[in-house]
Amino acid sequence: MPSMRELYGSDFVLQQDNATCHTAKTTKDHLGSLGVEVLPWPAQSPDLNPIENVWGWMKNILAGQKFKDFGDFKAKVEEIWNGISHYTLSL
Repeated sequence: MPSMRELYGSDFVLQQDNATCHTAKTTKDHLGSLGVEVLPWPAQSPDLNPIENVWGWMKNILAGQKFKDFGDFKAKVEEIWNGISHYTLSL
């Protein structure tokens, strides 16, 4: 949470995927004690989360490519990420 508060102040809403560890009473209590608002989200609904579609699209682009090391892979991922247009994200 410190990095979230540093980036967004105290005015943000946390989105989770309803995994069991995220919906546990202790997790909910902890987030509540920190004053974190959690977005209500239906269980097992990755298609509602746009980033899941972006990761799938990127995975298809990377499929079958060979990389000499992690740095090479990371550079390609960043190249793809930086080349995503606002139009693509709105589809």
